Amino acid sequence: MKLEILIKSVYGNTLYYPLNDAARALAAIAGKKTFSAKDLQIAYTQLGFEIDYVDAASFLKPELLLAA
Repeated sequence: MKLEILIKSVYGNTLYYPLNDAARALAAIAGKKTFSAKDLQIAYTQLGFEIDYVDAASFLKPELLLAA
């Protein structure tokens, strides 16, 4: 299963936001709104999730929205 994660820098902190249903479900189970790097490492290595990262800057570019 694939997790789609949005990477944002907020006040110098890197935050990982869930984008798709699977990622939001995992965040809800963990009781979090964002993931830590450790959370994503565990999801990948121990739970076998595939992780797609999206940078906030590229997330807002119109040409990427048209390609989706």
